[in-house]
Amino acid sequence: MIESMTVKSIRYFNTRRGVGYQAQTNEGTIWNDGNGGATYFRPDIPKYTNKDFGDFIYDEKILESLIDTYEEKL
Repeated sequence: MIESMTVKSIRYFNTRRGVGYQAQTNEGTIWNDGNGGATYFRPDIPKYTNKDFGDFIYDEKILESLIDTYEEKL
């Protein structure tokens, strides 16, 4: 799934401890809450979003590189 993922938009927001972001992709959403936690991916595909599966765990560097690629095109 991550091989074909591209970022379509990104929204940044301020928190008490830093800056968080929500990046919409063609497969779901990349999140970082801005409070020192990890960057994670939540898919939009219904078969993957049931309560038993939870969030997809991808290497943060890979997720953040997708955002960097998107921002370079702006």
